[in-house]
Amino acid sequence: RTQTWQGAKQSVFGRIAEGKTYKVSAWAKLDNAGTDLVTISFEKQDDSGINYINVANATASDTAWVQLSGEFTMTVTGVLTVLDIYFEGPKPGVNFYIDDVQVYGPEPETPESIPPNPNAAGHIDANIHHQIIEGLGASTAFYTPDLVNHEKKDELYNLLFKDLSLDILRIHNYCDINPQNFDETVEIIKSGREALGRDMKIMISSWSPPVYLKSNNNLIGGTLEKNNGKFVYDEFAQWWYESLSALKEEGINVDYLNIQNEPDYPAPYISCVFAATEASDPTLAGYDKAFETVWQKLNAEMGQDMPKMLAPETSSLGHSERYIKNLDSLSHVYGYAHHLYNCSFCGEFPDRFIPSMKRFNELVAKYGNKPKFQTEFEVEPITWAGAMSTALLIHNSMT
Repeated sequence: RTQTWQGAKQSVFGRIAEGKTYKVSAWAKLDNAGTDLVTISFEKQDDSGINYINVANATASDTAWVQLSGEFTMTVTGVLTVLDIYFEGPKPGVNFYIDDVQVYGPEPETPESIPPNPNAAGHIDANIHHQIIEGLGASTAFYTPDLVNHEKKDELYNLLFKDLSLDILRIHNYCDINPQNFDETVEIIKSGREALGRDMKIMISSWSPPVYLKSNNNLIGGTLEKNNGKFVYDEFAQWWYESLSALKEEGINVDYLNIQNEPDYPAPYISCVFAATEASDPTLAGYDKAFETVWQKLNAEMGQDMPKMLAPETSSLGHSERYIKNLDSLSHVYGYAHHLYNCSFCGEFPDRFIPSMKRFNELVAKYGNKPKFQTEFEVEPITWAGAMSTALLIHNSMT
């Protein structure tokens, strides 16, 4: 433990009913300190954001067990995606034990279970089209060295591009950030084309602009720099134009563009945070102004050859609306991009995403029904069970 918030947690997602009150109890004991505070909280994530609800505190010691008890009533705004019971509190470096945890109250209603019918039959009419898809894609992003330096990279190019019959490749914008990664990205695209025997669509995302455009002069965290009291939107747009020009010199045209990967998430790795608008958080650059400035710059310089711009590529479906509804002109948005995170155990149980997906469908219908792009998801499938969960996630995303 290096932070006070670090401790044990357990998901209770799907086990607690909205509007009902539950009694919570646990016993705690310290390991390597005389006395310190231990706390029981619930971490709840829904459309209101991330919330921590304290339910019990007690001063624990290393000589005897102490009981913590309290009550928790579940309220939800929009769609619930995470609900964890959480133990924290002692100073960094203080170890603590938790025992006999109980969360008890009314059982939530369980959906009707329909048993499978092994003799069921289905019929597919290939002449009936329910939707047109842009394509199935994959990403290189941070893993370009792993591929170009692999001793069997030619075999991998065939597996990843030809055998997968890849339609869209999502890449990281490394222009003015890492020349080696930029060159590796170019090699992968050209090798992928060769393996495919055809071209493919390119989607580009920025995890962070270069440090000279950052408020903290660092690729990690921060927002756009300010110059004379104003965020450097024009310089940000110029960097994007120069990035596309650098790729074009290598014979690569970009089809889709996301100005920022997960603008809602202050990640502890390469990242850049944007508020939906400056008015919503004056300390952060506004995604609305950044998007519109980039669109205007690319449209002026490239005209009809500019990439199709996507927004807002947030970390979860529930965080999308505050960015979409504040954009200056939705006619400048080709499609809505998002990730599938912030949902406890949803990688293993993909149906948990369905309520958020339904709400997102209502959202995009409200703001103009455009193509939807899901560009990252929860879990890497390293087992056959994980692969089947990924297949189910793809099915749910389509349907």
